[in-house]
Formats: sequence, C-alpha cells, structure tokens
Amino acid sequence: AHGGVAGRDGTAKRRDGRGAEEGKTSAAMSSDEEVRAAEDASAVAADAVADDPYNGEKDSGSDGAEAKEGERKRERKERKERPAPRPAVPIKVGELRPGTSGHHVTVKVLAHKTVVDRPRGDGSNLLIAESVVGDDTGVIVFTARGKQVDALKEGAVLELRNAKIDMFKGSMRLGVDKWGVVEAATDAASIEVNEDNNMSAVQYELVTVDKGDGN
Repeated sequence: AHGGVAGRDGTAKRRDGRGAEEGKTSAAMSSDEEVRAAEDASAVAADAVADDPYNGEKDSGSDGAEAKEGERKRERKERKERPAPRPAVPIKVGELRPGTSGHHVTVKVLAHKTVVDRPRGDGSNLLIAESVVGDDTGVIVFTARGKQVDALKEGAVLELRNAKIDMFKGSMRLGVDKWGVVEAATDAASIEVNEDNNMSAVQYELVTVDKGDGN
C-alpha cells in the first residue's frame, strides 16, 4: 500500500519536474522574444530618425505648414466624398417652392449686404451675406456663404448650380451648399427682373397632416 502511495507521489513529482522544465523553457523563449522585439523597435526607431532630418524636433514655424497641410487634406477628403453631379434642372425664380433642391437658376444681383463677419475658433472666418436676386419671373433672397460672397456684385448675372430652398421664419431663402457652384453666367446677357413678385415675401405655415387610423 505504501509503495502505491509512493508511486503516485513519485509520478506527481516527475510531473512537477517536467512542469518546472517547461516553465524554464517558456521563460527562455519569452526572454528571446523580448530581445527580438526590442531589436525590432530599435530598428524602427533608427529608420524614423533617418527619415526625419530634424530627428523628431520641429521648430515653431512648422505649425503654419501643418495647418495648411491639414486644410489640404480636408479639401481632398471633401472632393472624394463629393457626390457625382446631377443633371442641372433649369428653373425660374417664380417656380421655386419650399423643400426643393437640385436647381439651376440664372439670376441678376440687385442688392446685397453682409450679415455675419466674425472669426471662428479654428482661426478661419465666418462670412455670410444676403442678396436680392431675380429674373423675369420674380425675386428672392439668396444667402451666400464664404467664398460665394465674392460673386455678389450689383448688376452681376450669376449661375447658381445645385441650389436649394431653405426656410427662414416661414419664408423662402435661396442657398447653395458646399456641393453646389456659384459663378458668373457664361452668357451674361441682360436680364429684365420682375421685382413685383417677391418670393421671399410669401409666408408659409407648417401644417401637420393627420393621416388618421384609416377608418
């Protein structure tokens, strides 16, 4: 009986011995892997230093270059995200309606004024102007933003591509988002403007339609 117990103890001891040996082998392998990882990290760091003439140090003058590079990256991203242009849908000012978009409107600028001109937190400038534009069917208030404001010159004939209608206090405002275009008309023929039909003077009321329960 004692021999059997001893045998079991002996077996257990042998297993413990193998476990200790395996532990040593595993520790040795881990140590080798750590050494190789450290060597690889050193090599990567050396390559990075070789590629960087400033050895990781940059002067304060690089901040402006980084800002410009960031702006260029945003512009490239916007160009990639820009949807394919839809066919232009020519429309007259008098035909514009709330909630519509994708319009191509040719209008003449009658008057304009800057309504917002202030710096943003990122250092850029927020510029918004409103202008009265129209054609032979009517006039409407056009809200221009950023670089679009440069095109607002009294008497200028503009093409507004991918234009949309925004609502402001129940009245229509014509706008062009960042995917649209505001440019001088290719055929800048004189436009007779009908100032008697002011589309922005028409007040619209939001009505909730109750579809009911179908009974």
